[in-house]
Amino acid sequence: DNAIIAWGDGGLEVTDKFKEKFMQTNVHEVRIAINNKCNMSCAHCFYGFKETCRPDLTFEQFTKAIDDFVANGVTQFHFSGKEPFYNDYIFKFTDYLKEKHPHVRYDAVTNGINVPKFIKQIKEAGFYRICVSFDDFDGGKTRNYDSSLVMKLLIENGIKTHAFVTCSKANLN
Repeated sequence: DNAIIAWGDGGLEVTDKFKEKFMQTNVHEVRIAINNKCNMSCAHCFYGFKETCRPDLTFEQFTKAIDDFVANGVTQFHFSGKEPFYNDYIFKFTDYLKEKHPHVRYDAVTNGINVPKFIKQIKEAGFYRICVSFDDFDGGKTRNYDSSLVMKLLIENGIKTHAFVTCSKANLN
């Protein structure tokens, strides 16, 4: 009777008590999917669809949302997309945060392919960390690309890194 979330015959059941507790919980981190573009098409990617249901937000819409989130206690942003380093668009966001909200931390998750291309900008952007997604369990060596070399490059440039793995049926073996 005191359960907030319960597993029932129909699967996971979220109770009114859980909804009430959730609405009272402060949100401190927000993921921002800045684009619908990627230079890979990994079988395990949960963004594997061709197009999103709605158009991407404009930069102005994103920054308005960022300002609202910060005003309501958010202290960290996690940049994603399909691939946030697909192009240099992400640096508009980091510049904005450095200028308008210098106390806020931000990071990004990336497949790493364009990290060498943008390493100088990444270093100057002030990311808290860069999460490198390993696309398979073969040491990151997929499509003639080695994720571990990208992590090494980031570390050599003094950038905190995390390995990021999505485990699914598509890459379990």
